[in-house]
Amino acid sequence: MKAVILSDSHGDMSRLRKVMKMHDDADVFVHLGDGVREFAAAAALLKDKRIISVAGNCDIFYQGEMPPSEVVTQLDGFVFFFTHRHKYRVKYSDIALIARARELGADAVFYGHTHVAHCEYMPPRDGTGEKPLYVVCPGSIGRSVGGRPSYAIAETYKGQLICRTAEL
Repeated sequence: MKAVILSDSHGDMSRLRKVMKMHDDADVFVHLGDGVREFAAAAALLKDKRIISVAGNCDIFYQGEMPPSEVVTQLDGFVFFFTHRHKYRVKYSDIALIARARELGADAVFYGHTHVAHCEYMPPRDGTGEKPLYVVCPGSIGRSVGGRPSYAIAETYKGQLICRTAEL
């Protein structure tokens, strides 16, 4: 299974389409908010792919059906938690988001809002019973902070989950 996760496109349809074309082998495309309108238009062209979208704080003027603020789903046996994360005050701390991901039993949490690409693997702490957790922000495909436009990829291989960020 291969999932391509994008966020914060802020009207940049061309970059969305470019990434989707580059990864036409992906099974799932996800958008983490602040670009619901252009993602819905780009995703409409993908007939055989699973599409997941969450709303961001800048999507309030979207005229279509508003996606949820969070999605928890299982992909190839792993639990994924998708959110824009502004309600978790991510620009100040990731403690609330990580606590929510652990509460949901997530193997990976993907969030937007900061426009800064970040991928961290958190092994379980001894004696807690926690499972490992990936904490990933794909950055921004439209307005990256401190770098090039970026996105994330999650892949499963032989029962293992591997997450990473990539630049466009």
